[in-house]
Amino acid sequence: MTRNLRRLRRVRSELGAFKIRCGQQVGWLHEELDELERAIPEAELVDEATAQGKDLIREIVGRLKVDMMIARNRLEARSVDALRVAAQRFS
Repeated sequence: MTRNLRRLRRVRSELGAFKIRCGQQVGWLHEELDELERAIPEAELVDEATAQGKDLIREIVGRLKVDMMIARNRLEARSVDALRVAAQRFS
């Protein structure tokens, strides 16, 4: 009988230790879940900012293309005018 009591006490002790370990692991998992839940809004903000940044870059590139086209047209117009003036001098 004492042998069975020792075995029962050992099993109860092991069960108690198991419960403690499980409780700790569940606590750690809850902490990790809380961290993930806090990180989600940050990640969403980063995604939104990235999308806005891409839109802004597209807009800037579009404006630069227009500005370059205008500058090119003005330069070509000046070149044509300069050629006319030079042609008039030589004629």
